[in-house]
Amino acid sequence: MKRVFIAALMTMTVMVQAESREELAKIAAGRYGQFNYWREGSQVLDNLKHYVCEVTDEKSEKYIPKADRIAVFDMDGTLLSETTPHYSGWILWLDYVRQWPDKVSKENKSLADDVRDNIYQRKPVKDSRLNKQADYQNECFEGMTPEEYHNYVRQWMDNTLATGMNNMTMGESFYLPMLEVISYLTTNDFTIYIVSGADRGLVRATIDGVIKIPMSHCIGSDIVMKASMQGDAPDNNHTIKAGERVERGGKATSSNVSFTKIKNIVEEIGQKPVLAFGNSTGDYAMFRYVTDNNPYPSAAFCLLCDDTERDYGNTKTAEWMKNYCIENGWHTVSMHDDWKTIYGYGVTKK
Repeated sequence: MKRVFIAALMTMTVMVQAESREELAKIAAGRYGQFNYWREGSQVLDNLKHYVCEVTDEKSEKYIPKADRIAVFDMDGTLLSETTPHYSGWILWLDYVRQWPDKVSKENKSLADDVRDNIYQRKPVKDSRLNKQADYQNECFEGMTPEEYHNYVRQWMDNTLATGMNNMTMGESFYLPMLEVISYLTTNDFTIYIVSGADRGLVRATIDGVIKIPMSHCIGSDIVMKASMQGDAPDNNHTIKAGERVERGGKATSSNVSFTKIKNIVEEIGQKPVLAFGNSTGDYAMFRYVTDNNPYPSAAFCLLCDDTERDYGNTKTAEWMKNYCIENGWHTVSMHDDWKTIYGYGVTKK
């Protein structure tokens, strides 16, 4: 019974000094952009503020009606850390297998055991079995209702320390400057969507209580959902019975990266956004879709993980990405040069 695992997590306690999730939710930049976590004179921040001033001014030729002010954000590496030490979904999977190795298949345990050390040491992992990582991750939580999974993830985030950082849990590993950006855009009547490669349920649990957007504005990779008494019956031939549970299956049905992000934006939002924020090559398709042939002024912002003092940045990769973005007319945000702090002043790198 999966509920016992949730109860086990709830008994764990961690002492931290980072901004709590409640405090993170209160971060606000205001309508005119009072940014406390960005360095004074940041050119890219000035560019964003200038853009917002123009498109929200009804007298401007670049004015965008409120209904068309849509901004899309990637999650891991854009709104919160993916270096503590990896994507949150991967660490969730590794922690589950380590804690309950008898609850997963031998193949699942074997892969987790083989790649765990490299992932926690931030070394490259080359294993063809990782192509099925999403399925192995989903296998761990098969049989949970969406609500049980949501609660499990929240408890895990609250009680799991961010590897390689002092005084921070996984659930507190949001980038404070990016929370200011979301607050600033929201106050200026932009509608926010998160478009992530992570499991959609994981996205919802991660932002719940921190980023104030409807759960329907979370777009992510999807999994099989099933009814507990469905058996092998196809979805269109099964009527749910009284007392029957809706549960997570053990397989992924889509991976929300690259062009799939565009496809899901088209299908779920129904109109082209005007702003896009991301941090990796998996977001480039989204950048191009937003900025090419847009009837409104549009812009893309790529976050460069280039801070090796306060985080686990990679300057070589960041430089390549910067040059590529410049060639395509996209803005870049340097964690090292543009941000006063990343996670808050009480959080330090080990």
